[in-house]
This record gives sequence, C-alpha cells and structure tokens, in this order.
Amino acid sequence: PNEYAFGAAMTAVARTAKWEEALQLMDFIQKSNQKVKPNRHIYNSCITACSRAGKIDRVAYLFEDMKKNEILPDVITYGSLIAALGNSGSDNHEKVLETMKEMKSKNIKPDLICFSSAIHSCAKYGHL
Repeated sequence: PNEYAFGAAMTAVARTAKWEEALQLMDFIQKSNQKVKPNRHIYNSCITACSRAGKIDRVAYLFEDMKKNEILPDVITYGSLIAALGNSGSDNHEKVLETMKEMKSKNIKPDLICFSSAIHSCAKYGHL
C-alpha cells in the first residue's frame, strides 16, 4: 500500500471515531512500512478519530509527534485539536485560546470549525 491507501484507510477509521484502530494503523505505518511515512493527511485523520472519541491525551501526543516529525499542522489539525479541547470534559478555554494564538503566529487562518469549537469551549464553562 502507498500513502494514498493508508490515508483512505485512516479517513475511514476517523469517520467512525474508532480511535484505537486509528492508533493501531498509525503504529503499523510508522513501524512496519519503510516506504510510507505518515503525512499530514494521515496525522489529521488519526487526530480527528481521537478527537471525536474525546481522547485529548492522544490528540496532544499526536499533535506533538507530528511537529517532532517536521510535519506542519494545518487548519484541519488545529480545528481537531480545538474541538478535542472543547469536548474533553474539562475547562480548557485557556488552552483553546492559546491554540488560536499559535495558529495566528503561524499564519494559519482559523476556519468556521475552529471558531465555532473555540466559542463552544468558552461558552460551555461561562467564559464569554
């Protein structure tokens, strides 16, 4: 399989929020296949799966791993991170706002998903 096949598989897993399967697939790609390395699409899909399942610790790990591997996060990456922070069950409004500032510092323009997730996170705990 090539990066497109792995990307499609990861997207399918992300749509169903099967975070454990997403992490298993990521592990397989990273360890078993020397020709294909995780790209932004593969990371984003894995982050999305973990975000939808409320696994903020996994989202944070993948986000840092992505940067460590010199893969630049994009608006989709940040949107999933912000959504995960907002849905984590904890008051993470400060982390959400820090993430929005980080996006701005990297010249990544927040989209509707980023803004609505940030507003939801702040409003959920009375910070609007």
